[in-house]
Amino acid sequence: MKKKDNPIRFFRDPSRGAFEIKQCRNGLHAKRPHYHDEISIGLVEKGSCMVSVSEGQFPVCEGHLVLFAPGTLHACRPRARETWGFHMLYLDPAFAEREFGVILPRGAHLVSSSPVRNVDNVKNLFSSLIEEDAESTQGRNTIAALLALILAGRHGNQADSVQPQATEPFPSRLRRMIESSPEDKIPLTFLASQANTTPTSVLRAFRRNHGVTPHAFQTILRVNRAKKLLLHIPSLAAVANEVGFYDQSHFSKVFRDYCGVTPSFYRSAAGKPN
Repeated sequence: MKKKDNPIRFFRDPSRGAFEIKQCRNGLHAKRPHYHDEISIGLVEKGSCMVSVSEGQFPVCEGHLVLFAPGTLHACRPRARETWGFHMLYLDPAFAEREFGVILPRGAHLVSSSPVRNVDNVKNLFSSLIEEDAESTQGRNTIAALLALILAGRHGNQADSVQPQATEPFPSRLRRMIESSPEDKIPLTFLASQANTTPTSVLRAFRRNHGVTPHAFQTILRVNRAKKLLLHIPSLAAVANEVGFYDQSHFSKVFRDYCGVTPSFYRSAAGKPN
């Protein structure tokens, strides 16, 4: 029996890792709400889905553009997995600031309210970027065109643009604690003692302010760090241990839930999408 192709493909900037492109066709790329450390710019190529963010849900379909600033919790639920496809550009925020002066507040997002004009031109921008590196003139021009298209609204449509909301003091303090050592085991009872409240109150306040439980937030941090380490550390067991997973099989399952592929596939998937 012929092995079924993975519906998810990646391409990474060959020079300095300033960007990564993810292509998904006829598949589910993430089962759980998550966020990225990079600026995320996506184009829906076919099908439709509901994009969930902290303020609610937005329907998107073929030709829609989305943008998530680093740290924007989101989830995408395709209506029909077999007819769902997109390209997503993950852009290093330091590179975006240095080269283009783009600074996005954590948690900000933008979803186009109708399909872009000349969607084939936008597809060509993604395709041409796959052939370039970020340090080349053509690569910079292509990234600049994508940024301008969605940030300046030059596709001629209105868009739902949301800035992050202010958070309560103690959930933000607990968030910083988790961010400082995501690989450590941090019991809910410990967080409650640090906030001088009950575990139930911590769960409610953290979810209200950050969209997920403290444990889920810590897992997202671990997965995002693992993605970086996988490109440099050959041993999957070593990566799992480094980010706080003491069982490699559990690490692989969690990673696939959040990224749509196994850690080994993610590390090796640097080929050019079809």
